[in-house]
Amino acid sequence: MSQSTERREFFRTRADVEVQYRFLADYLQDPDLGKMFRGTTNNLSGGGLLLHGILPKLEWVPDLLMQKMAVGVSLQLPTENAPVLGLARVAWIETIDDRTRHCRLGLRYREITTADRDRLFQFVIHQQVP
Repeated sequence: MSQSTERREFFRTRADVEVQYRFLADYLQDPDLGKMFRGTTNNLSGGGLLLHGILPKLEWVPDLLMQKMAVGVSLQLPTENAPVLGLARVAWIETIDDRTRHCRLGLRYREITTADRDRLFQFVIHQQVP
């Protein structure tokens, strides 16, 4: 019998963090593209985050999963004045509520500066140490 273990590239924190995000795609003309939304995460690492928020259009799901669309994120860490900015791809989507369009998006950073990734690492490490 084999034992399955989850392998993560980065340590994670369970701290609640506010996230502002927008959906981006060059090929699509839609008034909801580029519009800023607010959400939260309680699962954050230097490699990505679990976003709790609104998905404005259910028809975007295939393009998000096929990485034709990106998600720009701005994380307001409680220990920082300036937000951490990044461009992410959707790794998975779960629990979409048809009525409210609230869902959970697993995001992996596609582009993030070294300085912002370092700020995330520091935040996660400080959350691990009591």
